[in-house]
Amino acid sequence: MKYLLMVLIFTTFLFPDDSRRLRAGSRVDQIDVRLMIDGKNLDVEPDELVISVTHDQAKGSQAEVRFRSKNSGGSNPEPAFIGSRIEILAGYSQSYVSLFSGRVRAVNISSGGSDQLASMLKCRRPGSGKKSMAKTGKPLFELIYGSNVDALDLTYTRQGVIKGSLLIQGTGDIKPGHRLSLKGFPSGFNRKVTVIGTKHTLSPDSWTTRLTVKQIKAASLEAGPEL
Repeated sequence: MKYLLMVLIFTTFLFPDDSRRLRAGSRVDQIDVRLMIDGKNLDVEPDELVISVTHDQAKGSQAEVRFRSKNSGGSNPEPAFIGSRIEILAGYSQSYVSLFSGRVRAVNISSGGSDQLASMLKCRRPGSGKKSMAKTGKPLFELIYGSNVDALDLTYTRQGVIKGSLLIQGTGDIKPGHRLSLKGFPSGFNRKVTVIGTKHTLSPDSWTTRLTVKQIKAASLEAGPEL
């Protein structure tokens, strides 16, 4: 028993459990989301919060935030929100990452017949108008088929180029311009690809990230840190 306890303690320090945010497909701790309007926390009902954030290097970033406020009268954001700076932060167990920072461009309210109104903020951050693709260096992350990829839709073109999308557990660590190493896929698909867009979808009990990817050039795989 003494030796078993020593082995358990040693294993805990040598292999800390840091895979919670890094392994897609596994269920994780509670998802925490914070909405900041001009630096102040927007108090909303967490069970009614649904967020979609899309990033594209050339077109910029867009976000839609659907929620109900905690006010007794339901949600009724003032038009003064328009033009305000909004930041969306998400993470696991209050380890937050900024998913979006931009301006509120429109405010929408709707109701399905109940007394409470649902609100939606439409937000945007302009892009650079061009894409910056990293063509050198090792891939930042590994995506392994059957391990940390929940769903995929990839095309191998006549020119021998791979493009498409990969769905993984929600993470703010991968951004447009980052490179990925695909492993464990069918023959011909194990390549290095570049992320050209991301889409985060958050609800009270789930967070997924869809990666739009494209192969920049065919090359042999190089090892990268596991996602």
